Formats: sequence, structure tokens, C-alpha cells
Amino acid sequence: MNPSEKFQPDFELLFNAIPGNYLILLPDAPNYTIIAVSDAYARVTMNTREHMLGRKLFEVFPDNPDDPEATGVRNLTASLQHVIHFHEPHKMDIQKYDIPYPDGHGFEERYWRPLNTPVMKDDNVLYIIHQVDDVTDRVRTKAKLETQTEILKRTNAELEQFVRISSHDLQEPLRKIRTFAGLLKATSSNSLGESASMQIDKICTSAERMSDRLRDLLQYAFLQKKELFMETDLNEVYWSVHEDLELLIAEKNAQMKAEGLPVIQGVKHQLHQLFYNLIFNALQYARPGVPPRITITVNDIIGEDEAENYHEIIVADNGVGFAQQHAEKIFTVFERLQKDSDTKGTGIGLAICKKVAQNHGGKIFAVSSPGMGAQFHVLLPIAPASSTVKTLTSFGENTV
Repeated sequence: MNPSEKFQPDFELLFNAIPGNYLILLPDAPNYTIIAVSDAYARVTMNTREHMLGRKLFEVFPDNPDDPEATGVRNLTASLQHVIHFHEPHKMDIQKYDIPYPDGHGFEERYWRPLNTPVMKDDNVLYIIHQVDDVTDRVRTKAKLETQTEILKRTNAELEQFVRISSHDLQEPLRKIRTFAGLLKATSSNSLGESASMQIDKICTSAERMSDRLRDLLQYAFLQKKELFMETDLNEVYWSVHEDLELLIAEKNAQMKAEGLPVIQGVKHQLHQLFYNLIFNALQYARPGVPPRITITVNDIIGEDEAENYHEIIVADNGVGFAQQHAEKIFTVFERLQKDSDTKGTGIGLAICKKVAQNHGGKIFAVSSPGMGAQFHVLLPIAPASSTVKTLTSFGENTV
């Protein structure tokens, strides 16, 4: 026996068992007679090899008569004709092609990604290999997600409108409370006792605090929206924040230092909020009688993958600090550790910082101990093809 004959594989057995959905068709248009069927193809189409072999392709798999928009037969015919005419494979887009139930009663909605490949000999197409991937579950999942996304968009739009209206409706009575309380104090200052005057001041202060909270809560709510990322120079962001806070910086006699701030891909006004709240927080929580000393430095963290590369921006101060056990708690909306102090703030600033960092694919965490100041570490992704880092360094009273 010839050694090659001894090890001749059973190709029919191999084809039937191949882990894929395959048919072998004759190029006898318009019949496209089925001459081989893989086990996987028979299973995925709820059919049997015996029922398909020797029959016309579209006799076994006709269009669904209950679907007036069915295009399966037309599209597959066009692909098979392409293969025969051009002697080249043809990959089809995802097709809706319903499959008849085995009992002949009705069709099941199915989606496929077909590939038709010619088998050539002497420049003639002898056979066509028809391969399909069943992508029904993927298409249905995508459609479900698109529906849920659309519902979520509508819900968010309604919620956005509700927040805006609610904020406006609540701000108006607060404005009136402050106005009339102020008028009462101004016009009746001579007849009011010290106790009544202090109570009016508390009314005005409480109304102003509530107004600030509503404003910051509205600001926090709209950080949920996706916005276009653009090349953003954090030096420019820092200068803008410094200008906004220059009166408070002067009042606190603060010393500030910033160096190595990079250019990143981001949303400029959100990054402004990030820096504003971190620096404002450091100024507000200064130790009594000690000028705030705030430094901003940058380290680059390089991971194994480009997606793991981050700028680590560290905002450090010499303020009152806090116990490390509260390091997560401080990023919660309306959470303030200094509840009984006269320190201004709404308890939303650090929550905004966390949301901005997350919106930029980053994170934020804090390291501190009581009386030893605090360090806020902000990790922001390094832009691909790393942007140029601009260095700005100076140190001194009320300077950057």
C-alpha cells in the first residue's frame, strides 16, 4: 500500500465535523444546489443534513413570506453571482435572514454575517463555500442597548430640565428671604435688639448658604454630560483659577508654587472647576494664624500599556488636614468634616473634583493627617504622542 494512501484522511468526515457553519454549493445558478453540510450549519439552522443535501439553496431557505421587507434571497443571490463572475470571495454585511422552523410552521428571526468563497480549477468555479456566522444575539443585544440608551437620553434630558427649573424655583424664594431680611434689619435697626439682629443675620447667612448649595449642586449635575475633549494647557487653567481667587489669596497671605503642569486632552471648563475647588479648599482649610502654603507638582506614571500612562498632579497644602480614615468620605456630596467651623463652603467642591477626574478617565485620592496639611493626588491620562510639558515655577508671597 502506498504510504500516502495509508494516511489519506476522510475529508467528508472532517468537513462534517468542522467547527463552523459551512455549506458547499454548486455554481449552477439559480439553483445553487447544496452538496455538503457541516454538522454545525445543520444545528444552527434547525435542520438536518438529509433534508438539505441535493436540494436547491433557496428551496431550503426561502424568504419569510410574512416579512414584506425580506431581502435575504436577493442579497445572497447577488453575492453568489459576484463570486461566480469575479472569481473572488465576497463578504456580506450582516443580513436579516429568517429560518423556517423544522415543523414548517413559521420562521424564526435570525441575523447572519455570510462569506462566500469560490473553489477554482482551470479558471472555472467548481464549488462555492458558503460560510455564515450567527450574530443574532449580538444584533438583538445591540438593538436593546440602543433602545435603553435612547430612553436614558430622554430621561436625562427631562431630569436636566427638572434640575434647572427646580434650581430656579428654589433660588427665587431664597433671594426674597435675603432681600426682606436685609430690609428688615436696615429699616428697623434702631428698634431691634441685639438678639433679633443676630437672628436676622443667621437667616441671611443660612439663605445664602442654601443658594450656594443649589448653585453647586446644579454645577455638579451638569458634569454628567459628555463634552468634546480638546488640547488643554493646565498652566492656562491654573492662571485662570489664580485670577479668580486672587483676592482670597491676598487676604490669606498665601504662598503658591506650581511647576511642570502638562498639556492634556480634556474639557477646559471642567478642569477649571477641578483646580478651583482644590485650591479654594486648601485656602479655606488653612491653620489659624498660619499663611497657606500651596504647591502643585506633577509626576508621570508610565504603565505597561499606553492606556495606563498618567500625569499625577499633586496639590499639597499646610492646612488643618484630616484623619486618613476620612479620605474617601470627603469626596461625597454635602460631606464636610468641619461642620461646626465658620469655614465657607457647600460640601460639593471635592465631589465635583472627583466627577471631573472620572469624566477624564482618571481618579483622585487624598493623603492627610490632622494638623499636617493634605495632599490631593489627581491622575489624568497622558495624551497619546505625549504633549509638550510647559514648566512654570516661582515661589513667593501672593505669586505663582
